[in-house]
Amino acid sequence: MAPFAPEELSKFLDVATRAAKESSSLLLGYFKNISNVREKSNNLGLVSEADLASEKAIVGILKKNFPSHNIVAEESGDHKAKSDFTWYIDPLDGTTNFVFGLRNWGLTLSLAYKGDIQVGVICFPLTGEILTASKGSGAFLNGKKMLVSARTQLEKSLVLFESDLDEDSLFRFPFLKKIVEKSYRIRMFGDAVSCIRFLAEGSVDGVILLKPKPWDVGAGYLLITEAGGKVTGLEGNGWKVSSQDFIASNGKIHSEIIGCVPENYRETSKH
Repeated sequence: MAPFAPEELSKFLDVATRAAKESSSLLLGYFKNISNVREKSNNLGLVSEADLASEKAIVGILKKNFPSHNIVAEESGDHKAKSDFTWYIDPLDGTTNFVFGLRNWGLTLSLAYKGDIQVGVICFPLTGEILTASKGSGAFLNGKKMLVSARTQLEKSLVLFESDLDEDSLFRFPFLKKIVEKSYRIRMFGDAVSCIRFLAEGSVDGVILLKPKPWDVGAGYLLITEAGGKVTGLEGNGWKVSSQDFIASNGKIHSEIIGCVPENYRETSKH
């Protein structure tokens, strides 16, 4: 654990929040006004001029305030620095939703110290909502404390499932089928940040994100755990920035969700 006082974490969080707000105004200008969109290589989704402008704004603010910190951003990769601090940035989570004019999208950034997430921010520009968390100090939505739900049975729980189902469908569909059978209902939104927000605020009870990147879920890990929830990998072990999968819940139905993971998916995910 990093020996940071709340005041030190507050400084990191203030800068991250400021960067999110500046990026937010840029994204609003691009929404439903996009002219430059391309496919990423290897069918990894879309990238737009909005993603690039948002990332440039965030990186600029972080570099100005913390020039020695490492930065890992979705579009521009690793801005290498020899530092124990690393920022993870997704300048536009839910790009496909954004490009098609759907309203489920946002941006997220987090700071890790030696791989341990210390602060996280998620911003939803269309509503002006900002989720913030610093380690040991709770999770907040526009300053109001968030807490996960209290439901104790998967069969009565709402679960969010996000995955590129065209990839590894031989393994992902059986997992999805078991969750459908065991839970009350499932939903898919097409972005990680909405899933994280709904779990942290107690609206849903579980979230399954298969093969996310650290920039997708770094802030989400902290927000969910600070709101009283639990995050692990497929085996039920503690989540790390190097983890391949992100299984999150209110903590009370976690073992039931892990029990739905097909054995052959566990084995495949290790490779």
